[in-house]
Amino acid sequence: MGVPAGLILLFFLRCISPLCPPGEGAVSFPTCHPDQRDDTGTLPDAPSIKRKNVSRALLESVATTGLMAAHYWARYGLWAEDWQYGFNWNDQRTRWFTLKAQKLDSNSFMTNTVHVLHGAVFYNLARSNGLTAGESFLFSLGSSLIWEYLVEYKEIVAINDNVFTAFAGPAAGEPLHHLADFLQRQPGKLGRVLGVVVNPILALNRWLDRRQGRSLHKPRFPFRFRSRLVLTQVNGKGDIEDRPFQRFHIGLRTRLTSLPRRDRPGVSCGGVSGTLMSRIRAAIDLGVDAIDEVRLETTAAYWGFYLERLTAKERSAARGLRFFISGGSSFEFYRKRSLAPYDTLSSGSSTNERFDITPPTEFSDKMAILNVFGPILEGELFAPQFNLRIGLEGFLHFSQVNAFALPVYSMAYSQGILKTTLGKYGYYYGTGITLAAGLRASFKQLTFDGELRYHDVGSIDGLDRFQEWVTDDVHLHDRRRRIGLSLGYRIQGSPVILTLGYEEIRRWGRMDPIRRSGVESRMQTGIQILLGSESQDQRCLPVSRKVDRE
Repeated sequence: MGVPAGLILLFFLRCISPLCPPGEGAVSFPTCHPDQRDDTGTLPDAPSIKRKNVSRALLESVATTGLMAAHYWARYGLWAEDWQYGFNWNDQRTRWFTLKAQKLDSNSFMTNTVHVLHGAVFYNLARSNGLTAGESFLFSLGSSLIWEYLVEYKEIVAINDNVFTAFAGPAAGEPLHHLADFLQRQPGKLGRVLGVVVNPILALNRWLDRRQGRSLHKPRFPFRFRSRLVLTQVNGKGDIEDRPFQRFHIGLRTRLTSLPRRDRPGVSCGGVSGTLMSRIRAAIDLGVDAIDEVRLETTAAYWGFYLERLTAKERSAARGLRFFISGGSSFEFYRKRSLAPYDTLSSGSSTNERFDITPPTEFSDKMAILNVFGPILEGELFAPQFNLRIGLEGFLHFSQVNAFALPVYSMAYSQGILKTTLGKYGYYYGTGITLAAGLRASFKQLTFDGELRYHDVGSIDGLDRFQEWVTDDVHLHDRRRRIGLSLGYRIQGSPVILTLGYEEIRRWGRMDPIRRSGVESRMQTGIQILLGSESQDQRCLPVSRKVDRE
């Protein structure tokens, strides 16, 4: 599906390029906003180049790998079950020069998910040293291959670890880099402190660069930042949770765009590179005595086509539209509180971590979905006291997903040996598609938010680490659909929005011939506190004639 999608995107960009009028408004944006001109009407000098420090990026990556390897070997007992290869020519030749060792590992859900963090770290070791997004991706990919082939030389070459580590770089690492870059530009100490918290790697390398005057290169395009803190009371019911429940929801949502913007009437359009948009959403639901749910989503759009039409002279009375279509990736994590002792395992596949798993199983719902690549499209209409933004996204993904049909299947078919992760931890590896749509509208003090996210997952069969032991390699298929609606009223003169919301989650699971479905509905009442406004822009400032190649 990836090749046809890419061809469609290129064809679309080719078709709409004639819409850009010739002359002043039609530009491709190499450095700054086309309206940032001097009195003669010419473009100003471009920002200076951010120099690449490849040697330091390599040194930091080697040091980080060394520390991680020391930690791995200090706890080698946890991984003894994974050691299937020896340090001899025959075994290592199989690992290096054949595909026989390319398998899906048998570790716990959180052990495998933490590779997303590893990928984000190695990606940012390169990105914070001035390398481009593409070059930084090669760092996350290379670090994963070195780890799998050299450090874990006794184990299989885990397909899931390589995919999660490599592609988590742009999916999770780039949003962290983008947000920290913005925060560290803000006046005052608070922004710099938050920048350190979000991305300490970027803060460290900019501190090391301070004497060379490269600590804060000038941005290519103005930032538009929006952030909100969400505090709501949740009342839910449904047959997924199987009982009514009450929770307190705490969420933080940030959205950051870096696109050209007009200051006078006309049309600007063209191809844009770099990070166009990034989004981070994190949330926890607190139950009576513990955390009941955890959610995390990171998204980044990297390159594409941009168009803006402005029809008013004064920005306070601006009317028009903005539109961009780009390629991007994202990462999504979701986990409910564990109900059974055997569903609390957090690391390793050690023989010491053994519990009797009796049917019906009670593995709680969870998923870690790496949306590798896909198109991101967004359009916005704006006028005084009115704004409407619509977004569409579609991705191909690699995922770890809890088998929703497993409890029923375990009652009827308990004699076979399932996929290792399925039998021990309740989840399986899969591939599929992610589709998402969002709508946000505001008129005076009223706001409306709507979101739809849909995941379709099919299991990967025949590649288990212990495939020769699997006697019931059943194919699995899971789907998840989430709908969220929210109506709000902003208190005039304050950043507080009173909200009333509804959320519905539907789950479908299949393990032939077993089918299972469930639905959960939630009513939400609370407030949202705006922490940042999209009116906060930062302009490109001319400092030299060189082009910033970030």
